[in-house]
Amino acid sequence: MGLSTDQFFEHLMKSDPAVLIKLTPEQLKEAGEANWNRIFDLEGPRSIKRKPLAWEVWYSQRLAKPFSAICKSHETLQDIEVYVRRFPFRGTRVSRVTYLRHNIEVYLQEVYVLRQRMIDFLNSLEKDYAESSQGVSFKKLNAPFCREIKTRLKPIIEARGDHVHGWGYDDKRLSRLDTLELLANYSSRKKTGHRKLKVVYRILHEDVYKAERKQWSKLLHQWNEAIGKLLDEYFRSLDCIVFPHSGKPVFPPLSPK
Repeated sequence: MGLSTDQFFEHLMKSDPAVLIKLTPEQLKEAGEANWNRIFDLEGPRSIKRKPLAWEVWYSQRLAKPFSAICKSHETLQDIEVYVRRFPFRGTRVSRVTYLRHNIEVYLQEVYVLRQRMIDFLNSLEKDYAESSQGVSFKKLNAPFCREIKTRLKPIIEARGDHVHGWGYDDKRLSRLDTLELLANYSSRKKTGHRKLKVVYRILHEDVYKAERKQWSKLLHQWNEAIGKLLDEYFRSLDCIVFPHSGKPVFPPLSPK
């Protein structure tokens, strides 16, 4: 994560109800036991008896949860960049081309999911803060930044729209690689193909695959760098509104003053 994203996360953690609300020793013990049971899947209570306040629910469902989902999408995109550089299924029926294509499809889909999560988070915050002192700031930020998100992610989203059909992701270079893989695999069988052609197909397939994998690895890295910068700008803008006073939160009207 970038510096501004890290800062938003730090302010978010310091605003956790568990930090802001002073629980009694009995409530702390109850909360600790509930967390322990959830983490280790043990029998016993997994929630506390005390009914959460409205702003606690808002913090959990409308602030912390969307932030976590956005970060998870970004982490998934970064993971796929690593997956593309390696093929872990040697000796199985999974082909390298199939594995590469699958990761590209998942990457493009996850970018679309990320875009929607970022836009939805902005929309929900503008709605929640509409009647507060921060409402004007969110109103000014929301529409322009939603357009910025769409513009910055447009090249990736369009790649998905242009190449994803009913049978999966389609690309001329990958389609050529599919053909070479088929020829290389078929010609390697006994009593099939010309001996010299077998060698040519296998060498050509290997060279084209390495070049294609390298190109996609480079492209995904560039895309991830751009997405990381966009997310940092995104959370810098949100941090100034949600945590304007040296990291201290300003919650919507439903929270206590």
